[in-house]
Amino acid sequence: MDPRPGQGHDQPRRPEGVLDGRRGGAPGPPGHRRRRVVAAPDPRTGETVAAFLVLAPGARVEPAEVRRHVREGLAEWAAPSVVEVVDELPRSSRGKTDKPALRARLR
Repeated sequence: MDPRPGQGHDQPRRPEGVLDGRRGGAPGPPGHRRRRVVAAPDPRTGETVAAFLVLAPGARVEPAEVRRHVREGLAEWAAPSVVEVVDELPRSSRGKTDKPALRARLR
């Protein structure tokens, strides 16, 4: 029986799992408080990785540093093309991160 779409062993992980250490992704970069990674549209490949970070007070991080950090533990494709530092992550009415709101920021 064929695996379900996106479940095959040769299929890459979804971009959302890239910086989520609980699901086998790389831990977030030093100095971050919260992070969320979402799939972003890409004209060439169809989909790329975008990372949104909430930093700890006084912390600074450069996008290139985040990409380098991810590449140390994961494949090249997993490095986010877009890295945005935000004050807070948007929340849904259930208190979860509002991923559609993050994706809308990328348009």
